[in-house]
Amino acid sequence: MLAGRVNSTEATLTHNASTFVPTISAVSSDRIDNHDALYSRIDSERSDLHDFTCATTNEGHTTMTRELGEWIVNQLKEA
Repeated sequence: MLAGRVNSTEATLTHNASTFVPTISAVSSDRIDNHDALYSRIDSERSDLHDFTCATTNEGHTTMTRELGEWIVNQLKEA
């Protein structure tokens, strides 16, 4: 729809799925070319972020779960 408005041309949906962002990249805790870090637990002490949380189960990219929503609400309450 947006492509049609911007380019006056309809866009064709090629892939009905999103890509993913490796967690180590998303929380800035290591480089994605570090194979060991890519497949290891996230070390929060190495992250450049002030605070973050990761889902306890593997979820699709940008999936908002109750667990993550509650963490966000608690962070806002503490701010």
